[in-house]
Amino acid sequence: MAVLGNRILPDAIKWGRSANAQVVSRKYQLRLATPMFGGGVIAGTSDERMPIRPSSIRGHLRYWWRMMHREKFLKDDRTLDVAAMRLREAEIWGSTESPSAVQIRVRVQELTDSNYLTDERYGFAPQSPEAYALFSAIEGKVPRIVRQGLEFQVELSWPEQTELNRLRKIENKQRRSNNQLSANVQLIDGEVDLAFNSWIAFGGIGARTRRGLGSLECVDSTGSAPSSLPCDAQLFVIDRAVTDPMHAWRQVVDVYQRFRQSFRGAKHKKAFPGGTVGEPPGRSHWPEPDSIRMLTRCALSDGPTISGGTNDVDTHNHATPIVAQNEANFPRAVLGLPIGFHFAGDGPGKNNPANPKKDPASVELLPHAVDEAGNLVYEVERGGTATRCPKSGDRMASPVITKAMQLDGKWYAAVLILPHDQALRVNAVLKGNGARWNTTTNSVEELLEEIPNSQIVGSHLAALCPTPMSNPMRGHSNAIAAFVGFLGEKQDGANPPVAKPTFESRTLP
Repeated sequence: MAVLGNRILPDAIKWGRSANAQVVSRKYQLRLATPMFGGGVIAGTSDERMPIRPSSIRGHLRYWWRMMHREKFLKDDRTLDVAAMRLREAEIWGSTESPSAVQIRVRVQELTDSNYLTDERYGFAPQSPEAYALFSAIEGKVPRIVRQGLEFQVELSWPEQTELNRLRKIENKQRRSNNQLSANVQLIDGEVDLAFNSWIAFGGIGARTRRGLGSLECVDSTGSAPSSLPCDAQLFVIDRAVTDPMHAWRQVVDVYQRFRQSFRGAKHKKAFPGGTVGEPPGRSHWPEPDSIRMLTRCALSDGPTISGGTNDVDTHNHATPIVAQNEANFPRAVLGLPIGFHFAGDGPGKNNPANPKKDPASVELLPHAVDEAGNLVYEVERGGTATRCPKSGDRMASPVITKAMQLDGKWYAAVLILPHDQALRVNAVLKGNGARWNTTTNSVEELLEEIPNSQIVGSHLAALCPTPMSNPMRGHSNAIAAFVGFLGEKQDGANPPVAKPTFESRTLP
C-alpha cells in the first residue's frame, strides 16, 4: 500500500476476484444511430484500433448513474448529500481509493473507409442542422468522423454480493481505523442496469452527445428503456414518430439551431472578403453581439454599400444597437459554457486584434471559477496591481440535450432538459486577447470582463426587444424557460416567421 499526502492508495490491482466468485454479466449489441465525433484517446479524434473505449463508457455510465439516483440522496431541504452519494458511487464505479466493481469490455468490428464520413462538412450542407451540431469538428478541420451504423458489443460484469462484501473487508483493512466503511455492500445489479439503459436512451458516445452525436440503439433488444426520467428533468418530443434516427436528429437540431441563432431581421445583401456577395440573415436579436460591441468598443461603422439590395435592412452601422440595453447581457450562458463568439465577415478576422471600425475580434465566454465553498475566485492582475481580475473556469455542460430518442420502438426528435439550478446561478467571464479598444491610448488591450449572474438571468431580459415575435427571450427571465416556450410554438421568430414543428411534454413510460 502506498501513501500520498493524506490519501491512501490501496493496491487495488492485487485484490482480484476469488476463484469461486459468482459473477453477474450483461452483453449488449449496440449500433451508432447518428455519427460519432471523437471517441479516441486524443480529444476530437477517432482511433482506428479502438474507436470506442471502455473508459469512455465507464464515464458515461457513472454520469447517468448520478442523474438517475440523485433523488435518493436529497436531504429534507432538497440539497444533495454529496458524501453519501460519493460513497455509493465509489462502491459501484470506483474512486481514487478503490477499484470499480464493474468491468467493461468492448468488441468493435474492423473499421474500413466505409465506416467514416469525410469530405467538406462530412457531406452535410452549409448551415444545415448536421453542420451546426458538428461545428467544432468542422472548425477544427477534423479529417473524418465515424459514420452512423457502426456496430459493437459491450459486456458488463460485476461480482455478486458475497464477493463484494469480501472485497469490502480487504478495503477496510487498508483504510484508517477511524474511516471504516459498512461491511455489507448493497446489491448493485439494478443500479448498473438503470445507468446503462439511461445512457442508451438519453446519452451517447464520443463528443457533442448533447447535440445528438453518437446516439445509440440496442440491436438485439437486450436493453430496456428506463421507466422514469432523471430527477427534476423534462422531456419534450415531436408527436410524430419516424423510422430513420438521422431524420429525427435533423429535426430536433434544426429547432435548437433556430432558437440559438435565427431570431433575425430580413435578409440583406452583403459583400464578403474575396469579393463575393451573399444574403445572410440580418443582425441577431439576442443581446450578446451588441453587448460585446459595448464592452470591446468596436463596431462596424463604415461597411460596404451594395446596390440593388431592396431587402437590405442593415445600415452597416453596427454602433447603433439592435437590442436596446443599458448594460451587457448574456442570457445564452445558461445553455452551456464556454461560448465562442466570432463576427464572421464584419470583424477583423479570426485571431486578429480589435479594430474600432470593425465588429469585435473573437472572444470567449467562460464560467467564472469558484472555490470548494462555491465562492467566486479572483486573482491579482498581471503587474502586481491591486485590481481584482475574475478567474475563468473550464466548462459548464449544457442542461439541454437534443437527440434522436427511441421510445416504444420508434424514433422521435426529442429534447431533454436536465436539472439546471446551477446553470441559473452561473457567473461568467468574457475574455479575448487584444479584443478591447482603448479609446484613451488608441490601442488594443486584453479583454477580461466579469459578467455577473444578474446580466445572465433576470426579469429585465424578458422584454429586451419591443416586438414579441422578434424577442428570443419571449417574456422569460432565463433562456432555458424561453427555449421550453419556443418548443411549443408553431413558428420561429424570423421576419417573416417560418413554420416549425411543435414539441409536447412527455413522461415515461
